[in-house]
Amino acid sequence: MAAPSQSPAALSPTELLARQLRERLASNTIGGGRTAEAEESRWRAAEQTVREAQAQWMRLGPMPPEIAAPLYERFQRACRRFFDQRKRAS
Repeated sequence: MAAPSQSPAALSPTELLARQLRERLASNTIGGGRTAEAEESRWRAAEQTVREAQAQWMRLGPMPPEIAAPLYERFQRACRRFFDQRKRAS
């Protein structure tokens, strides 16, 4: 096994991969609270995307009612499902 002080260029690919894995595992253990922050950040980004889609929906031009009604219902159902999941995750 290679010494931690060796430069990455002096390591074999296997040793380099093992070192990277150890470092990532250590950072995951030390920064355990960061995963919750990352999850919240992903939810906020997804919520922003849904809100932008809702705004774009409002800007759509006129459509025949037989097409618009089913599409609108599907879109609203998808939005509600997202916000329900968001609420449960909080």
